[in-house]
Amino acid sequence: MTSVEKLTKSFEILKIPVQSYSDEQRKNDLKILNKKDKITHLNLVCENIVAQNVREAEHFSRNLGLAIETFLVFFDDEDRDVYFVAEECLNKIFKTFMDNYLIRFPADLYRFMKKNGPERSLKAALTRFAEICHFIKPQKCRIYVDFMIKDNILSKIAKRSEESIQSVLVDSMNRICATFCPSMTDQEIHLLIQSFLPNLSNNSSVNSYRRVSANCLSLICLYTASPLKSYHYLHGELLNLIHPIDENIEFGEFYYVFV
Repeated sequence: MTSVEKLTKSFEILKIPVQSYSDEQRKNDLKILNKKDKITHLNLVCENIVAQNVREAEHFSRNLGLAIETFLVFFDDEDRDVYFVAEECLNKIFKTFMDNYLIRFPADLYRFMKKNGPERSLKAALTRFAEICHFIKPQKCRIYVDFMIKDNILSKIAKRSEESIQSVLVDSMNRICATFCPSMTDQEIHLLIQSFLPNLSNNSSVNSYRRVSANCLSLICLYTASPLKSYHYLHGELLNLIHPIDENIEFGEFYYVFV
């Protein structure tokens, strides 16, 4: 059996690509696999994806993307040993292919983030995307910006209530905003700000939830091409949350409302 065939077989056994990220469905898909099988096939994926004949084979880029998805998916496995193997394999893949496939990795990680999947898997994808997104060429940033605004992915992740995701969100947003916000138009910045505003009034029991969203809004404004202009827009939106403002009102009348 060739390395490509072994790789394909391991993908099939591990149910990759994932069709559903619901906990119940995923458990049903993997209940026939024991811990030993999972670890064996994770290692086989890692071993075969770096094989020279696999690199030279057709559809290598697709197989590399599936390998990354495989390891990220098993970050959320209930067995910690499986998680550790998945993490080790993913780190090895990044180290092996970083020089030649640096442009590819952010795309695969973003594609996984878009699925808004299980907690540990999403956290791993988000933090790694944030760590390497500054390598994206400026002319390519526009492609990501278009998808980010269209998919509304950042605010969707910010709505996640898990403490582990909230704990890395500000640092990740700091890096992501530094890379992408300078190339956004005013309209795109406004849309991004508006997508985060509902989080400020969320009644989540997570103590850091609203504070994290507030920090994210500040970072969005900080890294735009015109920070003061963006902060001015944000302040107006925040005031409007407190008291709806008539755009035609005179400043004196507006001041009188609050005194």
